[in-house]
Amino acid sequence: MNYMNLLSDVTVLILSHNRHNCLLPALEYWNNSGVNVVVLDESEKPLEEAGNFPSVRYFHTRQKFSERCKMAAQILDSPYAIVVSDDELYTPSGLLRMKRELEKDPDLVSVGGMAIAIWKYGPRVAGSWPYKGTFGYENKEFLPIDRIRFHTGDGKKPHSAFFTSNLNRTHYLKRCLNLYSRSPVIATEAISILTICAAGKSKYLNELFWVRNWNEFPKSHANWNRGIYLHDWWIANVNSDEGHRFRRDLIEAFSEFADSESFDEIWGMIMSASKASQPRVDKNRYRAREWLNSYSIRYLKFLTKHVIKSASIPLEYHEVLLEMESQGIGFDDREIELAVNVVKRMKPYKNWK
Repeated sequence: MNYMNLLSDVTVLILSHNRHNCLLPALEYWNNSGVNVVVLDESEKPLEEAGNFPSVRYFHTRQKFSERCKMAAQILDSPYAIVVSDDELYTPSGLLRMKRELEKDPDLVSVGGMAIAIWKYGPRVAGSWPYKGTFGYENKEFLPIDRIRFHTGDGKKPHSAFFTSNLNRTHYLKRCLNLYSRSPVIATEAISILTICAAGKSKYLNELFWVRNWNEFPKSHANWNRGIYLHDWWIANVNSDEGHRFRRDLIEAFSEFADSESFDEIWGMIMSASKASQPRVDKNRYRAREWLNSYSIRYLKFLTKHVIKSASIPLEYHEVLLEMESQGIGFDDREIELAVNVVKRMKPYKNWK
């Protein structure tokens, strides 16, 4: 299907860092998809091939994540926008369905869909269905506090999903990005809940559109420290000058949607949900998990389990697609196969530093 005139009002935002081995095939995928693409690339050198893609606005900058979020908020100018990692892909048909939902219902501010995670496991491409908590999700609550209570499970059982990986009305995504730029710590999910979930109604379609990359275990770098959890930082710094400034910024952003007097209750639910979804991981156990998830060790694990006919070998991604289809989840076979064939080759942390 030709999407050139159907997705011209949708922008995909990519914030990249030293991953040209992923960024280039991603841009080749998006080329001629009909989608506008904005790339803010923090890599040491600019991507030489960036000029080959007329639908891509490419900016090479040495600014850290927070500053690039601020730049993105100034650049985005289409009615709808979505953020994607440089090593993961969305299907055009999925984006089109989400856009049509937003066009149909002016009360909706954010529409998502289902994801499949894939990774190389020995000679096979394994798959998993992440974020099952969003299956059948529809947040119709009228008040911001009730929408956040619904999404976080009253702070106890959160729906695991970033609102920035939904198609959003750009006005609200820009609010989220601006607040990212003022955050003293990585707080992407919490801020997206505060700014996008609070802004209006949201839903997740029974449509597979997102191919996630689980080829390598997540790593940190100087501007993206996965070892700092927001709920821990908040407890330690809430009474510091930096904590007071961040609190003022959060209240200012939240006040666009609701009375600031309800902020403490809402932020408390978000912090509780953050703690529930991101339990503390011991650093030594983290290193062990990182080693066990390396490509060579995964291959050895596959061979061992294959020989002993272990039932714990992960499903092949085709089997996961069949499971999703049996649950009523739709997808374009050709588009999913194309995205999988691109993502399965990507090693996002090959040159990351």
